[in-house]
Amino acid sequence: GTALGLVESPACRTNPGHCARVRYNAWRSEQIFAIWADVWGASRSRLKFVLSTQAVWADVTRDMLDGGTRGADMLGITAYMSPQGGVDSSYSPLTPSEVIDRFKAGAEGARGYMGAQKALAQENGLSVAVYEGGVGLVEAGAIESGEATGAVTELLMATGRSPEFKAAVSTWFAMIRQELGDQTSFGYFVDTGFWSKYGQWGMREYYDAATATSPAAAAVHEHIDALAGALSGCVKADSMGR
Repeated sequence: GTALGLVESPACRTNPGHCARVRYNAWRSEQIFAIWADVWGASRSRLKFVLSTQAVWADVTRDMLDGGTRGADMLGITAYMSPQGGVDSSYSPLTPSEVIDRFKAGAEGARGYMGAQKALAQENGLSVAVYEGGVGLVEAGAIESGEATGAVTELLMATGRSPEFKAAVSTWFAMIRQELGDQTSFGYFVDTGFWSKYGQWGMREYYDAATATSPAAAAVHEHIDALAGALSGCVKADSMGR
């Protein structure tokens, strides 16, 4: 990106190295979009080209889009749900109920950057897609270092299994729906995934875990069913008993 002069104009708001990377990503994406458009020809309208960013990085998104939308149709963002301020070893003495309170507060804390991303997309004539999102209960640094506080890992898993956690996840979905609207697609990561010190990314722990007794999964299906009445062609899941 630097060698191509992508950081020279307009001026970057963020670190020049990072700005160069995201603008190069957009520049290269335009070339890939062109290949797909050529192959699909008259059916191009069936494709949606996406430039992606992280939801918390509004200034990075602006830097990327200041370099041009590069033929994109959509701005892709993340929407991971986590407690306000993140999780660290100080969580050890907390209860699942206290973690849930912080998790709900995280939704309000995220409202600002979600709205900022939607505004940037609209300014540039793009719609929004959540290409990846979901519950992100993990101690800070655990993924990178492999080190975690055992008591915190157990606490987070207990929180995810708590029946009260369903309402907390629903709080996040309500905020996302308010800020991004009913037309925003949401790619949930992931349906089933083993929980550990590296996080609890699956909406259910095991493939045969019932939706009704998996709080995050129950919130997801409740959200889908709520959208069914708002969007044409959206089929009601009606799978809480699965």
